[in-house]
Amino acid sequence: MKAIYIKRYWISILALLVATLACSSVGQVAQPTLENAEAISIVPQKIEGPPVSGNLQIEAGGQLELRLATLECCVFWETVEASADWSLADAPKGVEIDTQTGLLTADDEVGNGATFTVQASVSSGQQVFEEKVTVYSLDGNPLVGIWTEKAQQTCDTYDETSVEEPIGELIFSADGSLSVTWRPFEAYIDYVGEYSFDTETIKIQADGVNYLPENIDGTGTYLIDDQGRLILSDIWLGSPPFGSATTPLCGHIFTKK
Repeated sequence: MKAIYIKRYWISILALLVATLACSSVGQVAQPTLENAEAISIVPQKIEGPPVSGNLQIEAGGQLELRLATLECCVFWETVEASADWSLADAPKGVEIDTQTGLLTADDEVGNGATFTVQASVSSGQQVFEEKVTVYSLDGNPLVGIWTEKAQQTCDTYDETSVEEPIGELIFSADGSLSVTWRPFEAYIDYVGEYSFDTETIKIQADGVNYLPENIDGTGTYLIDDQGRLILSDIWLGSPPFGSATTPLCGHIFTKK
């Protein structure tokens, strides 16, 4: 009986020790390792559009909560649970960041197109992650956002006509990059590119990723009408990779998501 009691005593002690070690790890924040550092990026808490690294942007007068994350399975961002010290480099007046939470703010007065660098330091400064951020205003760049095609324009009279295979996402980013995807699904993008514009004209330079149409015409005009629609005239973003809609027309009409 005494031997059984002693055995149970030591089993209880062992169980208590295991429980104590487990509890002591609760609340501890794991730090990124050097092995996975290259896979870590700074991304917004809320992702809009495909989970593509980079292209951080903030609207003047707005806020953006940031985090460290890794892209899992090329589909979604998985948050890295790490204690980070946030800071800014070369930030214009009116841009601030909470050093503990990563909440980024930009005043209304920050100019459209202003850029700076956001940094996240972990492991007592042994690792520093950084990304470029672009500030935009819709007055300065009304194109920024995610657009969905609703109609097209004929080449003779520029009348609106229905579209068989609409572009599901046309994304203009504040840094001058764009992406076009007919059927958005997780991280898939048909093609990317760059754009430049003035008060009326726009020029798009496309570059292939998964599918690059051969019949793109990227130079034309744009207009935001009184309904808030984006009208691209004398521009053809290409025929879709599927379906029968292969005849180029002379414009696209989009609404913002």
